[in-house]
Amino acid sequence: MNAGKRKGIVYIVCMGIGLLLLANHHLGESIGDSLLRAVGISPWTGKYNSGFHLPVLPGFALLVIGIIGTARFYRPRYPKIMSRLVIGSIAFFIVLPNITETTMFFVKHETKGTLSLDVTNVNCDIRSDGNEATADCQFKLYNYGKADRISIKPVLQNEFSRQPAFEFESNILTLDPHSKHNLNMRFVGIQRNEEVGSSTGYWRGTKLVYEVL
Repeated sequence: MNAGKRKGIVYIVCMGIGLLLLANHHLGESIGDSLLRAVGISPWTGKYNSGFHLPVLPGFALLVIGIIGTARFYRPRYPKIMSRLVIGSIAFFIVLPNITETTMFFVKHETKGTLSLDVTNVNCDIRSDGNEATADCQFKLYNYGKADRISIKPVLQNEFSRQPAFEFESNILTLDPHSKHNLNMRFVGIQRNEEVGSSTGYWRGTKLVYEVL
């Protein structure tokens, strides 16, 4: 392989890596986010997905370098390549969630434990009065495999304390195999610090924990 061909391949690889770092999969995170979390690094500089998003800068730089470099290298043979690359990149961002969702249903088709499940798009409105609390949560739940009955509850971490600010009871949920659900669910529990009094609103750092029964 001569130096010219290698250079063209390098530009294509840069474009591909840039797309993977920036594009969101079906759980609403980028593949770059998932790679960083897999090695124990938060993709955000702040708590609760705040601050600077680490994959953005290298991803955007690689994507721009890849598209411009590939277009310049192959334009003599393909005059319209720049527009095709831009359209193709946009299409990749659009179709990737469907591709990753379908892939996960295929790969985890026979799983039965917690590996069968994913929860995303969690949004909980919290209301408390004294030591009583309720959480009205909206979320999307994927059951890729054959889990049929789970317990699930929200955990809301206080950024100033290691102990959760609230303790909610688990709800029991029956699932169809190989399904996805957009759910609205109320959880009841207690507020650990009664001195806070009554409060209402969205609590940052909300996550749902679940267990297959």
